[in-house]
Amino acid sequence: MELNNTTGLSNETWSSLEEEPAYQATIFLLKVVVPVLTFVGVAANVMVLIVLRRGAIQTDNLWLFLSVLAVVDTVYLLSSGGRIWIRFTWDVEILHLGGTWSCAIGLFLVSLCSTLSAWLVVIVAWQHWYTLSRPFQRCCPVGSARCGRLGLAVVVIAMVAINSYVFITVELTGSGSTKQCTPKEKYRDFVVKIVPYTMMVFYSLLPGLLLMMLNCLHARAHYISRRPVVKSQDSTLSSSDCTDTENVGRRDSHVTMLLLTLSASWLVLTMPHLVHRLNRMSKTPPTTTKERAESGFLNTATYLAIYINHSINCCLYSALIKEFRREVRALGARIAGFCFCRGRRPKPATSSTSSGHGGNNSHQQQLAVGNEAEKRL
Repeated sequence: MELNNTTGLSNETWSSLEEEPAYQATIFLLKVVVPVLTFVGVAANVMVLIVLRRGAIQTDNLWLFLSVLAVVDTVYLLSSGGRIWIRFTWDVEILHLGGTWSCAIGLFLVSLCSTLSAWLVVIVAWQHWYTLSRPFQRCCPVGSARCGRLGLAVVVIAMVAINSYVFITVELTGSGSTKQCTPKEKYRDFVVKIVPYTMMVFYSLLPGLLLMMLNCLHARAHYISRRPVVKSQDSTLSSSDCTDTENVGRRDSHVTMLLLTLSASWLVLTMPHLVHRLNRMSKTPPTTTKERAESGFLNTATYLAIYINHSINCCLYSALIKEFRREVRALGARIAGFCFCRGRRPKPATSSTSSGHGGNNSHQQQLAVGNEAEKRL
């Protein structure tokens, strides 16, 4: 079992697959599409961090969770997509440089960021539902920064504990070009038979079910929260109170739509990989060259969908949040202005311009002398 092989193909079969169209398409995806997605995703996540720091989103602790989500997405793209780009460009596998520890750390980062990004989306959805419904009045207020950091710390510690099995079960075997990150012999059954299903539950099934449930609760809480507003606008609230209430309701609507879209994009872009893995586990391993090439292509294509999921959040925020879109435009204008100003060089003054300025100065001096003479007279 090759734990660091993204395409699902063992190293011994690469030489016999060069004539297969599926293999050629897989190599194109790994050499061209993966680096482009990695670069674009990292740049987009960095922009999300900058814009969030400028105050584009100030809804309770939402900016905190979205900032951490951008950091996690960036680490995942660099540790997975960046590693693949380096391997296929310079034939260097980062996981093999430091022995067993480099294997463990690299695989741990990929697994941690995958599960942590999924659960951050769940936590953000739960946080907004709690804000809308407020079912537990005695609990810690959602707007408290201390409570937000505490909840984030609990999620991070839980995900680190779940993924820490990598440091115990993985080792680097082989030498030269045959090096592989493989499970230790005494943990092989655990890693091969139990870990894949456990990770699917924690990464896909359980977060997916929770997101669908929270989306339904979002719609219900948002509908209930709007009913008293409509009723009171006709009776007791003043015009200023009505305006403030409408602004709050409009902001909650935008955030609810953002979270629904974020959840839907996560489900759409991560479910193909889950379905492919379940299908591959339920069938016998591919034996022919064509079957191996097709399996590798499908696995790579589903990973590309996951890379898109870790890169698309900036577009979603810009499309659904007006303040975020305004800050992105302002930041883009500043970057463009900086690059344009650096590219421009000041033009030297021409002789006619300098002579014109000299003529104007001498004319002004003559007028000043004439005025002084008139005063003396």
